[in-house]
Amino acid sequence: MGSRLRRLEQRLTGAVRVPFYPVGRDWLYDVRSFSGWPSAPLVIDAGANIGQTVHDLLLAFPAARIHAFEPVSTTFERLQGRYARQPRVQCHALALGREPARFRIPLHRDSELNTLVADQPRSADFSGDHEEVTVDSLDAFCARQAVATIDILKMDVQGWELELLQGAEGLLRDRRIRFIYSEVGFRRDSTDMQHFCSLNDALEQRGYWLCGFYQPFRWGPDKRYLGFSNALYTLR
Repeated sequence: MGSRLRRLEQRLTGAVRVPFYPVGRDWLYDVRSFSGWPSAPLVIDAGANIGQTVHDLLLAFPAARIHAFEPVSTTFERLQGRYARQPRVQCHALALGREPARFRIPLHRDSELNTLVADQPRSADFSGDHEEVTVDSLDAFCARQAVATIDILKMDVQGWELELLQGAEGLLRDRRIRFIYSEVGFRRDSTDMQHFCSLNDALEQRGYWLCGFYQPFRWGPDKRYLGFSNALYTLR
């Protein structure tokens, strides 16, 4: 039993390959497999919230270098407090978008719903508070930080994904982002969620192909409707 647990821990931390593990189950396992198992990838986590994905990334890639972005101050404080002792994680109180800007946004009680999208549909969850947040472009950030290439760009920015990509045109044009992992929705009236067709078109035009869907959320009678999922893309 002890050896089985050790093998499971090794798989989860990326320390060993599991030849029979199926493609399409775990996006981080697939990234490791598709990319030749890099030891220390550079990751941009846009929409880090309190660091849920950062936690998973560090399990998969213990030596990863991660830039985590969260613009809302109270959420950022939780993110920073959680990873203050982790030297490989740098937290930034910023949103990523088309260009440097300031936006005043309404805050949700559920911090995962906060978004820069103006016509957001989930107003019933508003807390009544507002905050002005800072936006920068990914191209400008990487130039300042001397980031030459990005191994993984993770986006969970509640319908702001295309704005983010427009601010990364230089990186995309030069093929300096290897994998893109993004939340996608499947209903156009959910404007605070990036519609899959629009994102897929934008990335296909920039030389990316879809690898698969992960962590699908289903709803409705008998869970018959697919509400949203996460999509993984890689350069072709």
